Amino acid sequence: TEHVAVEDLTALMQVILLPEDDLSLATLLTSPLIGLSDEQLESLAAGRSGLLIDALNAPTDDPAIRQAALDVHHWRAMADYAAPFAFLATVLGRDGGRRKMLARLGEDCNDPLDELLRLARAEEIRPGSGLASLEAFLDTLRRIKLDIKRDMEARADKVRIMTVHGAKGLEARTVFLVDTCRLPRAPSGVVETAEQEASGGAGQPPLVLLAGDTHAAAYQAVKAERMERQLEEYRRLLYVAMTRAKDRLIVTGHMTGDGDVPPGCWYDLIDMALAPTARPGKTLDGLPGDEPVRVWCASPWPEPAEAPAEQEQASALSPAVTGALRELLSEPTPIPAVTAPLRPSRARKDIALDGDRWHAEADAERHARAVESLGETEPSRALLFGTLVHRLLEAPRLPSIEDARTIVSSINQSLDPGREQELLAAALDQAGAVHRMPVASDLFGPASRAEVPIRGQVTDRNGLKRPVSGSIDRLVIGPGEIRAIDFKTNVTVPPEGDVWRTSPDYCAQLALYAVLLTELFPAKTVRCGLLWTAAPRLDWLSADDLAAAHQELGISAGLAKA
Repeated sequence: TEHVAVEDLTALMQVILLPEDDLSLATLLTSPLIGLSDEQLESLAAGRSGLLIDALNAPTDDPAIRQAALDVHHWRAMADYAAPFAFLATVLGRDGGRRKMLARLGEDCNDPLDELLRLARAEEIRPGSGLASLEAFLDTLRRIKLDIKRDMEARADKVRIMTVHGAKGLEARTVFLVDTCRLPRAPSGVVETAEQEASGGAGQPPLVLLAGDTHAAAYQAVKAERMERQLEEYRRLLYVAMTRAKDRLIVTGHMTGDGDVPPGCWYDLIDMALAPTARPGKTLDGLPGDEPVRVWCASPWPEPAEAPAEQEQASALSPAVTGALRELLSEPTPIPAVTAPLRPSRARKDIALDGDRWHAEADAERHARAVESLGETEPSRALLFGTLVHRLLEAPRLPSIEDARTIVSSINQSLDPGREQELLAAALDQAGAVHRMPVASDLFGPASRAEVPIRGQVTDRNGLKRPVSGSIDRLVIGPGEIRAIDFKTNVTVPPEGDVWRTSPDYCAQLALYAVLLTELFPAKTVRCGLLWTAAPRLDWLSADDLAAAHQELGISAGLAKA
């Protein structure tokens, strides 16, 4: 998750969910996915009066900025109906995101991108995850830490610059040792005896090197002992370095200031061991023509006539197979038709919208809410009150005054004490009345759950699969019956009787839940009800009410997960 390619895709998902996040949008615009230069971003962002997304969508003569605006609009429209895996796979595949990242970041970004796609698919099919949304996946991605152990042996046509410690356990056909003439530094400063190091520093206090006392016999003895142990570790690392090569080990070095190779260094040790059996060789690429090169072979040197000829082995596919593969890979990836999701609270309006119109309206609403949230206007009393009542009714028992105040503060911290006290008293009064209802023992009993997310698909009258995502305020799962209750905090409660006639939008919302719950629990009866907290009163929807809502919406059963 710390790889730059994954961070760019995280910025993309953040922009999809919150276009008003200027920093994430700026990151996306200069990422390989879009590729604006710093100068183009500065011309777009500097001096603007509002949000960066507004500046991006403004008319411009720069074709790169126009294309960036189209890309962001396209991805936001696709994210409204595509699951995380389908969304990321389309961005990286059909839209060329992987190709662009490889061009700028190199092949090392392939592994993190593959792992990100694997994680998205795993989250989507994980039992109990529901139909994963982009928001849920982004939250999962931010909470986990994944490390990839890359198969270094599988990398070809690469030069890896590594320390000897980092190369442990690895092997390459050709290895260069480029820093072989530097010896370990002599220990100085505070030193410890071998006995102290073995016991973790316990026992005698460490010997301290004092100014003017460098020739003390005790110091010199400890210094020599430490230096010998450093040289032992130095020679052990030489063994590690030399055994990383599979076919060729090329040893280079550099002369010191006095024009000599330090005795005991890696180059000196290798020279002493291998020089007697080495032969002069050809000049290596990159070295001056007069530089001496010696070649040592682990096996006996063959006679020139017996030297095997170098042959290139290549497996070539037949032209017919190559042509078929090229034609197959050139075909565009099929993308599912864009269908407008159904928001349960606005299902009667959404059912008549196609994908483009739905996205345009949803985008305008999100933008308006974001702009309003950036201002100083406080949320309406009805919105705050409704949110507070719903939060109070999430617990199986009525919260205490202290807990209720905490809930109010979590909803809005800028309320003045007088308004907070007024909202709290009214909300506690309504929530307490609901808990005193005869049906409260079932609604808040052990078989009930609060704020149950439910996602799925329903089929409309045109045969299109329409995504649905909502949250059931209270779900009671009984032996033979499922009850879904939605809390309504309206100030004015409609008269008891024909629910479909007085509250068609609410009936349509519960009708969607009924379709999905029937798919989830085919052996149980599904009942849906509206609980008016101001009364309080629970109105159960009749079969005729649900049938009327289903008929108006033109929906039938589909896939559902809760």
